Amino acid sequence: MVKFVFFIVISFVLGSCKSSVSSERISVCSTDNMSKGVKTSFKEVTAGKVNREQVVELTGVFQYNFEDVAIYSDKGDKAAALWVNFNESIDNRSDSLLHRLSGRKVRVTGKINLLDKGHMSAYAGSMDSVFCITEVK
Repeated sequence: MVKFVFFIVISFVLGSCKSSVSSERISVCSTDNMSKGVKTSFKEVTAGKVNREQVVELTGVFQYNFEDVAIYSDKGDKAAALWVNFNESIDNRSDSLLHRLSGRKVRVTGKINLLDKGHMSAYAGSMDSVFCITEVK
């Protein structure tokens, strides 16, 4: 009986530690440019309804892999994805946080450029001068 109670207590302690670690929200933002972007959607972007010089916030799934640094709609369609070009201050950071964000839902802030189709022209466009990427829970 004592072993059973000990097992329950240990399980509870380990379970509570795990949940506190996973609730941490990752954010990588440059202090050079802290302007707030206009919220937009993949549908508005691919329809060309976003001004190229306008700073926007776009939510989707971030991928940070070799030859695939992009934000995808929840569906994961590469034809609707946007290649991500970070500004210099984020690009020079250690990329360990960006690797941790890979595969997670994020909000990215930068400028839309539908003329630049990203790596090997495989994307719908790109987000240039990205200065903030934040995990969305």
